[in-house]
Amino acid sequence: MSKENKKDLIIQEALRLFSEKGFAAVSMRDLAESVGISVSTIYHYYESKQALVQDMIELANELTAKARDSFFRILSGTEKVECEPFVRAGVMYV
Repeated sequence: MSKENKKDLIIQEALRLFSEKGFAAVSMRDLAESVGISVSTIYHYYESKQALVQDMIELANELTAKARDSFFRILSGTEKVECEPFVRAGVMYV
């Protein structure tokens, strides 16, 4: 598994565990077990749970920026704001 795939898997599983149990209730050991990797592998990618959350926040910001850009690109493709493209772009943004 590539480094990026492993990081994506860690982030996805962290998101699931944090949403189910809460941030404070999930240890790095819990996360490693859930992903199926060693704790040392988790620490190879993230020095702490806080660093993992920071990476998650940065990823969310990137995805939000892409969605926002897509929203404005769709809206700029028409001379007048029509309901259907506006709603479609808004839903994609959200």
